[in-house]
Amino acid sequence: MRKRGWIVALCMVMVFAATGFAAEPKKGGTLIFGRGGDSVGLDPAYETDGNSFMICDNVLEALVEYADESTKIEPGLAKSWEISPDGKTYTFHLQKGVTFHDGTPFNADAVVFSLGRQMKERKLKFFGKGYEIPPQEKTPEYWVTMEMDNTVDSIEAVDEYTVVFKLKRVEAPFLANMGMDFADIISPTAFLKNPKEFIRHPVGTGPFRFVKWVKDDQIVLEKNPNYWDKRGGPYLDKLVFRTIPDNSVRFLELKAGSIHLCQFPNAADIPMAAKDPNLILPTQAGMNIGYLGFNHTKPLWQNVH
Repeated sequence: MRKRGWIVALCMVMVFAATGFAAEPKKGGTLIFGRGGDSVGLDPAYETDGNSFMICDNVLEALVEYADESTKIEPGLAKSWEISPDGKTYTFHLQKGVTFHDGTPFNADAVVFSLGRQMKERKLKFFGKGYEIPPQEKTPEYWVTMEMDNTVDSIEAVDEYTVVFKLKRVEAPFLANMGMDFADIISPTAFLKNPKEFIRHPVGTGPFRFVKWVKDDQIVLEKNPNYWDKRGGPYLDKLVFRTIPDNSVRFLELKAGSIHLCQFPNAADIPMAAKDPNLILPTQAGMNIGYLGFNHTKPLWQNVH
């Protein structure tokens, strides 16, 4: 499962203290995550919010991924890759024997479809019969703001498990970009069945598969029994993401044992969590840059000097 560079304050119940288990952890069970807001949508091409990516990261995967707590690039759905001497051709060799949650095969044509649908000028070549990609319902925000149309010239499925990206220019972060959420690979078959519904029912190759979404209440995922990467689980049987907008209520539910993780507790509750023997307050160095933005339309900030 990919890790992102989010700054997230979490309080996590000690599972064994809360349930009476000691010693060795056991696989399985349900993890309930309490978060402050619901997802906006679950199509990785169109979402920009953390609560949406949180779900996508468990259901979907990209060609490459980031190592834990690092920006180091590791193999994902691509097992290896080569970069041409001029830095403008990337050849990805894909994992074999991977299937989407709907049972359809992951292959080079799925990669061409997933990323090609975001291109303004679709210079695409499928290896098999390919897919007819429908017009974009809305702007793929990340693809556009990261100027991917100015970077990617064409995408070609050379064979069933080889994809070649031809670039218009040398782009140093291109490989890292291929590990971001917008580059997740989706099931073309599932998408084409109902493009407008895919945003509410994603189908990928990840360790968990989508079960249901009750808007402003909860999203439920279940273990993918056919997950291809046996090194990484999945550890749990089910994930439940509950929407609990009030920080104080969310923290009280954590203390009561109704949820197992609490997103963004109030600052005043953090010392209490640190002292509670039934709670763990993990810390992790942030990997993104925080900033202050000044609204120059307000009188206080109109004098830039």
